[in-house]
Amino acid sequence: MKRSRITYLILFVLSLVYIYFDGGFLPYTLLYIVLLLPVMSVIYLLIVFNTFKYTERIEKREYQKGETLDYTLRIYNNTPFYIAYFTVYMHMEGQMLIKGMKNEYLTLRPFSVHEFKFNVPILYRGKYKIGISHIEIRDFLNLFSVKYYPSETKQIRVFPRILPVEDLDVPYVRVSEREYLSQNKDVGHTEIKDIRDYMYGDSLKKFTGNCLRNSVNG
Repeated sequence: MKRSRITYLILFVLSLVYIYFDGGFLPYTLLYIVLLLPVMSVIYLLIVFNTFKYTERIEKREYQKGETLDYTLRIYNNTPFYIAYFTVYMHMEGQMLIKGMKNEYLTLRPFSVHEFKFNVPILYRGKYKIGISHIEIRDFLNLFSVKYYPSETKQIRVFPRILPVEDLDVPYVRVSEREYLSQNKDVGHTEIKDIRDYMYGDSLKKFTGNCLRNSVNG
């Protein structure tokens, strides 16, 4: 954009110099064209800004780690103008979470639709901003720009994956008949697993000891 502005200023100065040395019809016509071009470019920019549409679709807002996120973005150019400078900026959190979700520099043909679709597994838990951060549109001379900010920020929340207890490979050590202690330090050594009720013929000493341990741990 800076280079375009410098180029335009050079053309404007050259048109003034042309008038200074030759004040005829052609120099003034060129000057008026140079002066009118930015005005037309701003009008074009305002039309595009107020007529383009976009849609974002996220299947849901809450996921478990490992589930698949389905995100679709569609941008509509509803004007008869060719949009040469159209930039979609994505949230950084979404770019880190989804491979391929990055800032997009687009050119949109008249009455066209541009679609982005991502269908990827979510590997990290947490809260993330997904989708469009803002959209920047520039005029056809690349002199001015306007930014569009969505009214809503799309966010998703990823929870830890829930696994059945049977799927957890937690080792236990046998202490006595039908009595096991966990060897997992995170679980602790006081966890008792699979203790049956007293049956005729069992040792009263072992049964009394189990009852005492259960009362202390409880």
